[in-house]
Amino acid sequence: MKVVDEEAVVNRAKQECTIFYTDTEVYDDIPGEMWMVLFYSKGMLGGCQEVYMDRNGITKLIVCGE
Repeated sequence: MKVVDEEAVVNRAKQECTIFYTDTEVYDDIPGEMWMVLFYSKGMLGGCQEVYMDRNGITKLIVCGE
């Protein structure tokens, strides 16, 4: 399943997210063919989570903030 737009990538990344969040940001690395979705809550230090996935929607890395 190709993830080709921000809505699709956020919906796919939500399946991997393990934190409570109020906001998301999406970053697209076109040359590296990678997406990064940041899940966080505004005004809260730390506690964020980043989900990195390729263009096929396969999760490559999950990073949890402190």
